[in-house]
Amino acid sequence: AKQVQNAILPDYNVLKSVFKESFLYTKPKEILTGDFYFCEKNENNIFVALADCTGHGLSASLLSVYAFDVLRNTVRQMSLSSTSEILKTVQDTIGDTLNSEGADHRKIDVMEIALVKINLSDMIMEFSGAKSRVFRVVDGITEVKKGTNTGISIGKKINNNPFNLFVTKLKKGEMVYLSSDGYYDQFRQESQIKFQKSRLMDLLAK
Repeated sequence: AKQVQNAILPDYNVLKSVFKESFLYTKPKEILTGDFYFCEKNENNIFVALADCTGHGLSASLLSVYAFDVLRNTVRQMSLSSTSEILKTVQDTIGDTLNSEGADHRKIDVMEIALVKINLSDMIMEFSGAKSRVFRVVDGITEVKKGTNTGISIGKKINNNPFNLFVTKLKKGEMVYLSSDGYYDQFRQESQIKFQKSRLMDLLAK
């Protein structure tokens, strides 16, 4: 299962070839994980996403393989669309597949995701997120832009509202980071206190 999960992940060199100072840090708590990253260059746009699928172990890893495939296909079909439209289509596709008639139709969040699209000609960045966020470091100050408060969901009460869309022109020297909550929710060994998002923001600004 781990080999299958690793096999679907995109070539990180795609991102590295465009942004020389980019990096990827991943350290799953378990062998199988629900987290995955995505990056793909389509003509003059590059898409980068970070997702966290619900659950642990095998169930989360299976969901991540399926969700990755849905995201990749949607990006390829809708490369000229906004990130909010892409996430809405991802949710609709997952909902149509997982909402069988015999299933429990209570609302269930299946994935948190941050999706960024950057136009390489004018350096316009779009961001949309489902229970996720993007960190920007501008002039030594870390800013946070949040997505919607709900994740990609299935069930009767799914989020039918458009996902938030944030658009900005990137400045020279500006840094952009995506992170799952697994980084800042980890406990510090010496104090058993969570690392917390505020400390992450301070770290990114240094």
